[in-house]
Amino acid sequence: MLRRLQIFSFLARQSHGSSVQEFRQAASFTNSRTIFPMSELPSTAPLSIKARYADQPLLSAHREFSNKVTVSADSETIVPPIVRDDHIIVNRRDGGTSMKLPFYWLRDNCRCPKCFHPVTNQLLHNIIDLDLNISATEVTCSKDSDILITWNDGHRSTYPLQWLSEHAPGVGNSMKSCQPRRTCWSGGSFQMPQYSFSALKNKPGTLKSLFQELNEYGALLIEGVESEASDDLEEITNMIAGGCQSTFFGLGIMVVQSDLKMADTAYTNLALPLHTDSTYFDQPCRGMVLQVTEREGEGGRTVLTDGFNAAEQLANQEPELFEILCREDLVGEYIGPGVHHTGTGPVIKVDPSTNQVERLRFNALDRAPISHISQESLRDFYRAYQGLARLIYDEENALKIALRPDQVVVYDNWRVLHGREAFTGHRSLRVAYLRHDDWMSNMRVIGELNV
Repeated sequence: MLRRLQIFSFLARQSHGSSVQEFRQAASFTNSRTIFPMSELPSTAPLSIKARYADQPLLSAHREFSNKVTVSADSETIVPPIVRDDHIIVNRRDGGTSMKLPFYWLRDNCRCPKCFHPVTNQLLHNIIDLDLNISATEVTCSKDSDILITWNDGHRSTYPLQWLSEHAPGVGNSMKSCQPRRTCWSGGSFQMPQYSFSALKNKPGTLKSLFQELNEYGALLIEGVESEASDDLEEITNMIAGGCQSTFFGLGIMVVQSDLKMADTAYTNLALPLHTDSTYFDQPCRGMVLQVTEREGEGGRTVLTDGFNAAEQLANQEPELFEILCREDLVGEYIGPGVHHTGTGPVIKVDPSTNQVERLRFNALDRAPISHISQESLRDFYRAYQGLARLIYDEENALKIALRPDQVVVYDNWRVLHGREAFTGHRSLRVAYLRHDDWMSNMRVIGELNV
């Protein structure tokens, strides 16, 4: 049933300082739509309610004033929107989140075919032409809880309530309550998720589950993978992130052996301490896949640990040290023949919209000399870095695996630190980096995750 909000009584109460709750209790509705001329508004009415509209082009830089405004609703989900000078306020009947929606933001985000291309999903107007003082002549709520707005040049926009709930300023960025589950783990108790390569290729829904568990735990195993001359590893990288991320190490899948082919401890038979890779890039690679194709001799097990678990332990035990690692940048550096890379960022990066740890940059071997931190803060930074390192290197947190040639471990390089025991004899490893943006795209599309 189409209802009408009696603005006159609201204005009278507003002029005497009534609360919004009192207004809601006093507001009455009828079966017809009513327009209040300016002459009926009290002189104390704020300009925010006095309708100001014009027959100017939608994206005009100027605005005239009209003498009427219409607000109505026919929804059981939300109450009629409250109209202000330059925005509307949408409230749910169940007391859910209130949304303040500026007119200029609404107009900029109109999704009609004239404003937003339905195939390319791109905006069709020039941002320079957007009038930041845009106005509406009518605001309506449909039975389906869509917000319908008629602008002052006659253009009409429709905004589904669900879309507004996901994208409204402030509300759309507050994702703490709808983040997908993330489970921290320690080595002794962690049962790494396992997937059959054949099932990933042939069983519907398996790849979706893989992305969801990869997001939750940060690491998993794929079994039944051919080694050496097979294209299986490349197919896995295509499944997860559309292929390998090329770096100065190589254009695709890399073969790592103890031959010092590259100036890196990974190319020796020495123990490789737990670390994240490519801290010397401004944006470290997001994912990694590892396959041990040959192993002869003793040692050489792959070691993994959950960096988010270590960061959480540090935050609980010594929060001041956690804050230092979130605040202070550290420079990672790679120097080799014809190559010199540096990357700068905090050791622990927290997502401000969720207050969750988003990324660790930790490689104690690739640190450049610390010259940018003041003498007064330097000792505290070393204390914080050592505190995190002790938790990362803690044997109780480590998972050690002697990978078979038919197994591939996939993990999130922003979360899971990897290393290797020292070994004797021969060990050959196939490695691939995965791009962050493609990794995240597949998390959203295939994994159907809100990340």
